[in-house]
Amino acid sequence: MEKLIISESIVIDMRGENTYEKSPPYTYECMECGHRMTADHQPMECTECEGEMLNLSKPQE
Repeated sequence: MEKLIISESIVIDMRGENTYEKSPPYTYECMECGHRMTADHQPMECTECEGEMLNLSKPQE
């Protein structure tokens, strides 16, 4: 089956049916203490020190 990928989470197969594909987990690092974790979505704060989490899976400016 051929697929047309529209985004990381939506795929339309060639028959026109929408299929949900779970996004891969991303790696985040705390900017305060360096703690790393993986999650499907951006954590609000570090589970160790409550610092801000940075997504390491995306290029940084």
